[in-house]
Amino acid sequence: MRHYYLSRLFIPVVLLLTFPSLADTTVKSQTIQATYFVTASGVRVRAAPNTASAEKARLNLGDQVTAIQRTHEKLPVDSTSAYWYALKQPQGWVAGNYLVEAPVGQEEQLWLQLAKQRLQKTGISFLDQADLYRFIDKTIPNIKNTAIKAEMELLRLLALQETLNTISSNSIMNDSRRSDKAYTDWLAQYRKSFDLFDDEISGRWLIPVKYYWHLADKYAKTQAGDELAWQASQASLGGECEGDISCNLHRESLTRGEYLRRFPAGKYVNQSLIELKEVLDFIHSELKSQPNYFKDAKDTLKPIQALIKSLNRVSSQAPKQAKVLKSLKSLETAVKKA
Repeated sequence: MRHYYLSRLFIPVVLLLTFPSLADTTVKSQTIQATYFVTASGVRVRAAPNTASAEKARLNLGDQVTAIQRTHEKLPVDSTSAYWYALKQPQGWVAGNYLVEAPVGQEEQLWLQLAKQRLQKTGISFLDQADLYRFIDKTIPNIKNTAIKAEMELLRLLALQETLNTISSNSIMNDSRRSDKAYTDWLAQYRKSFDLFDDEISGRWLIPVKYYWHLADKYAKTQAGDELAWQASQASLGGECEGDISCNLHRESLTRGEYLRRFPAGKYVNQSLIELKEVLDFIHSELKSQPNYFKDAKDTLKPIQALIKSLNRVSSQAPKQAKVLKSLKSLETAVKKA
């Protein structure tokens, strides 16, 4: 008889030690009613508040969920610990370090914060980058604050470019990833809508810079306009000048020169002048070994004059404005005399 009772006592103990999800039914929790947003991609919803229990569903970045219970104490989550929350839908438990509560009326600020944080994160997979893009894209129509909407539209372009950066155009065409539908379907979906082009030099798919300038024009009269124009001036044009004087002048006219034309008193004027001066110094250095360059490069006059026109809009009090303008006028004279 003793052996019989010992067996009855021993079996439940073994079960609890062997199957953690059964032990978790004893975890104390309290009833709550709160709305949260998911802060990462592919967040697992589990049958019990522990990482060993069965996966019931997955959540995407920015998903809005309602929690109805919270554990009394923080429980292990990978290498850290957090409260666990029971969701109303989908039913199951989620670790609290993947959730953030949004005070009523501050949802837009939270969306912006989530988008920025995820975009700054390094080493994110293609699928997570794609999830970030979809999150930003679906929230934009619901944003009423103009400044936040402008910034989110820029982040949408940057997020799309980040997904493209993970898809090497050479890899798609030449290696095993060519058959991966996740890549090919993504390119098929956005290649036409954004006029994506394959830049052979960098081996990447790029968004044409016109989409950045379109945003800068759209929000030109808002506080975000300056930032958007600067980002447009920094966007990759593709290709490589490889020291060619004409190419560099055209490129500067389309980037730094365009920013200075639109925002002659903008936040990034000084930085634009510094970068422009570096290129002009290089060009003057190259001309010493190519004194007859402009004889066969009369097309350089147009970008030089466009840059001069932009510089004339900038205050003469701006650092390096006078030196950059003098350098450009020297090039203008050289072209006309050639």
